[in-house]
Amino acid sequence: MMTPLAKILKRIWGVYFYLVFSALLLIMFPLFWLILRNESMYPFANRLRKIWAYGILILTGIFPKINGNFHLNNDQPAIICANHTSTLDIILFGILLGDRYRFVAKADFVSIPIFGLFFQTIDIPVDRSTKKGAYRAYIKSKEALDKGYHLVMFPEGTTSQDPPNLMPFKNGPFKLAIDQQVPIVPVAFVNHWELFYYDDGFDGKPGVARAVIHDRIATEGLSDPEELKAKVYSTIETPIKEAYEGQYTIG
Repeated sequence: MMTPLAKILKRIWGVYFYLVFSALLLIMFPLFWLILRNESMYPFANRLRKIWAYGILILTGIFPKINGNFHLNNDQPAIICANHTSTLDIILFGILLGDRYRFVAKADFVSIPIFGLFFQTIDIPVDRSTKKGAYRAYIKSKEALDKGYHLVMFPEGTTSQDPPNLMPFKNGPFKLAIDQQVPIVPVAFVNHWELFYYDDGFDGKPGVARAVIHDRIATEGLSDPEELKAKVYSTIETPIKEAYEGQYTIG
């Protein structure tokens, strides 16, 4: 059971984390605003995101531990699928990826002050409330793949409500991967929720953020999104299961 002092320290760290997150973004915002007006400069904007991500991790005492041989660089475009429990997930991608990637996420991000700039330009918002909105995101995603960008997608569609358990995956990423015949790279963020769970408000702590980058899953010749979805789900779940076996119930 957590002591009152531990709760206070977690709250202080969480507030500090968001102050660092916001301060660095504010400092870099004018440069982002200028660069993101020109699509040809999107790769440079991603290099700036890498600097921003490293700055947050260094100043808040988060130390990434990455397992896996695949480097998410600028070779053949892929759809990168990861579980989602924490703001740290987005920050870790900032250091894992090269300069040709775009996030695909719910349209709610568009309205967030300052941060929404990314989803008005480089990143792709998905409005699932209408078929037109979902189709628009699909077309933009296809165009991004054609231009050689990786797409980063969280197939749960939101943050997990019961970490470390995974929520059911949506079909979109897997249908897109098969339609475009691009591979999927599963990424498991093993313990980010323990460091800074998205739904815990300002409570968090420094520590080692563990991630596992799995080998590509080819889609050539595949026609069943459900089969691909099940394979990616199992791949992401495996290292999380191994880490928490006996401590948490994972479906």
